[in-house]
Amino acid sequence: EYNSGTINNNSYSTATVNGGTDETGGLVAINEDGGIIADCYATGSVTGTTYVGGLVGHNHASSGESATITDCYATGSVTGTTYVGGLVGHNYAQNGDATITGSYATGNVTGNGDYVGGLVGYNRARNDNTTIVTDCYATGTVTGNDEVGGLVGYNTGDNWDDDGIITNCYATGSVSGVTDVGGLVGYNENNNITISYATGNVTGTTYVGGFVGYNYGDYGIIADCYATGNVTGTGNYVGGFVGRHYFYSSISRCYSTGLKSSGSGSGFYGVASEHASISDSYYNSETSSCSWFHTGGAVTAKTTSEMMTQATFSGWTFDASNWGIVEGETYPYLAALHT
Repeated sequence: EYNSGTINNNSYSTATVNGGTDETGGLVAINEDGGIIADCYATGSVTGTTYVGGLVGHNHASSGESATITDCYATGSVTGTTYVGGLVGHNYAQNGDATITGSYATGNVTGNGDYVGGLVGYNRARNDNTTIVTDCYATGTVTGNDEVGGLVGYNTGDNWDDDGIITNCYATGSVSGVTDVGGLVGYNENNNITISYATGNVTGTTYVGGFVGYNYGDYGIIADCYATGNVTGTGNYVGGFVGRHYFYSSISRCYSTGLKSSGSGSGFYGVASEHASISDSYYNSETSSCSWFHTGGAVTAKTTSEMMTQATFSGWTFDASNWGIVEGETYPYLAALHT
């Protein structure tokens, strides 16, 4: 149940796993101290309480060596209370980097508490270390309480110079929770999300967004991303892209197109603080049902036709490495993730 070596060469598990109170995984409970898991998979359903993942319960860099998961997947349903993820429950860079690359999860994920994600429940960096989630995706339905995301529930760095990086990723499953609920990430704190998208419908109460529920901190940076799912919130601060955009965080070159059907807020964001920046970003005013937004961020409302016109997107780069578009037929798409 504990790995500090190397597991690879298509190692797998098809077992149904019913764990105890901590660290439950479809293949490995804890991967740490230089542990490497590569080219592996798990297909059985996984049930536990805390730190529950379809492949690994806890991916933990704790001794100055990295904890690495590469080119792996999990397809079983995952059920727990807190720190629950379709692939990994807790990805934690405490003393060394914790990395997940080229991996995916397709099972439905259910958490009875907080920190629930389609791929990772809690992605946490501290002590100047880095958590990296790159070239990954999740497709399952995700259900939880607070900090619930289609890919990651909570993406956080304890200090401003820690890095929790999510890039070249996407989530397509529907997401439901209470507070801090997002199509890709529920709560993003001081960390970077780039070149990613979410297409699932999102339902919650407060701080609900088609892409991120709550974006916070000096280094809460979101760039070159989009959301297309419909968003429903029964309380305050509900937006087609982000629920709450707060402090000195930034959003650039992003858009949303989903219906924002209830809750206070706008077609793009629920509320933005006066110090939080938004630049070169857009939302579809026809499909969102909202044509107004709070002070604190400049977002441009465009029609469907305008959203399918390259000239609309000022400051964006359209080429094989950045954004693509088919004039009059598609919204902008991310070339690196387009098939």
